[in-house]
Amino acid sequence: PPVEESLTLYEQLGRAYLRLGQRQQALHTFQDMVQAVPEDAGVLRQVAVLLADEGQFEDAIARWEQIAALPGEDPYLAVEARTRIAALKVQLGQRAAAVSLLDETLDDVLPESWIARTIWKQIQGSFLDTDDTDGFVTFCRHRLRRRTDDLDARLHLAEALSLAGRRDQSIREFERAVELAPSRRDVREQFIHQLVIADEVPRAIEQCEFFVK
Repeated sequence: PPVEESLTLYEQLGRAYLRLGQRQQALHTFQDMVQAVPEDAGVLRQVAVLLADEGQFEDAIARWEQIAALPGEDPYLAVEARTRIAALKVQLGQRAAAVSLLDETLDDVLPESWIARTIWKQIQGSFLDTDDTDGFVTFCRHRLRRRTDDLDARLHLAEALSLAGRRDQSIREFERAVELAPSRRDVREQFIHQLVIADEVPRAIEQCEFFVK
């Protein structure tokens, strides 16, 4: 049969084996599926996604690791592979390993890109989904020790401190963020908002004056 038809049959058979509890048979089937088009990133991705859908997280991680290691692969796909691996590690209760991987991945993308924003959201979620605001604060501080000019880390730290009710510390971090990016209107607006919450209206007005100069 044509390759596309064969791949569909492999997928259906593999899923059927999983639902019958025959994991090894399923894995052999997915291995055959991959070997039908060796080193095809699209097929590897398809297998990784369906393994995750079926709750086979460790096997899905192995496939995403295979994708990340493909020579000359699309850089975006390699980043996606690492973020997917991190998400699966969280599912397996391996948050520290997941956050470490995402931290490394942040170093490989442009700071103001949508990919960086997505990774930050994933990191933040891994902490805040379990109400671990202090853990997120610790992560941000650790990252800033390595990269003092990381504006996103500074802003996330300021927001997390505010969420934890540590407003004085939050304001100090927003001040540092403004110093890093004095021309960024959104950064100054966040600072103004925090000043208003802290009832420091004169300082908030002073910051607003930057917009009319």
